[in-house]
Amino acid sequence: IVLFQHNNTHQCRIILRSIEQNEQIAETTKDPLKSVLQPAKHLVAEIIKFRFYQGRMKLYEKAFRGAFNSFLDAYRLAPPLGNGSSDNVFTNNEQRMNKQRTHFYLMVSGMLCGLEPPQEILARDDLSSAIFTPLFSAIRLGSPAAFSQVIDVNSAVLRRRGVYMLLQPARMYCYLYLLQAVHTSLTELGKEPSMIPFALLVSALDAANAKAALESGSGAAKPSDTSLVVAAEKETSAVSTTATTVSSIGQKRMRVEVDGQLKHDDMALWLARLVARGMVKGYLSYEHQTLVLSKKDPFPTISEVRTSNPYLA
Repeated sequence: IVLFQHNNTHQCRIILRSIEQNEQIAETTKDPLKSVLQPAKHLVAEIIKFRFYQGRMKLYEKAFRGAFNSFLDAYRLAPPLGNGSSDNVFTNNEQRMNKQRTHFYLMVSGMLCGLEPPQEILARDDLSSAIFTPLFSAIRLGSPAAFSQVIDVNSAVLRRRGVYMLLQPARMYCYLYLLQAVHTSLTELGKEPSMIPFALLVSALDAANAKAALESGSGAAKPSDTSLVVAAEKETSAVSTTATTVSSIGQKRMRVEVDGQLKHDDMALWLARLVARGMVKGYLSYEHQTLVLSKKDPFPTISEVRTSNPYLA
């Protein structure tokens, strides 16, 4: 703990690696005497502490799935929150703070893995719910502008907990879900879903950002995904030059420029990242300004998340 608080991550890594190696040797040789954690299983607090800082180190190393597993183990091993009675109120407060902090980093690592928690798990901590509920909503909507707005509004907390920069790459999931929404809507409209022009995606992105701005500003009713694609197609054929500015705290990134706030090259860059990371099956035809998707399981990442929920495993 002292090493981590003083940002001596190198020494922390050495200690954690030595314990992990002992555990691997014990598991391979099936010799429990070589294990550091197993004989001390009655010291649950020590195991929770190890899993927590193991998860923190894996976050910094960008081993997000390993970090998620470590935080999930720590969260499950943590005792339930106390009832606040006078004889154990300090213990309960300490347990509550530790569990809430573990819950926060569990949400961070889960988001970076593309895993959305069930609402009953997300709502267990008010701070985590206040930050991550709108973030997951922005991802489902496919609005990177809304995602960035939430990050900016909560930047003080995220910087203090060392995850502000870590969460920035999660914006990629906004583009992934936007692409999937366009693909689904084209299928419902009876059009070819495996060949999507960049112009349509750019216009759909503007429509998604406009929808997020309206929901944030006035709580307007949500249009369907299909209506977003129809609106995007209209914008592609006749692009308006007007701009709507939403005035409220933290709304700078929510400005909706209907003349196209994201150029085709920028969209192509995000699509290339999705394809390169295996989140989308397909390829980019830059000459034809088109994304060509596989006709079989074009979104393997989303399919994997929907078939298994590690939060409930």
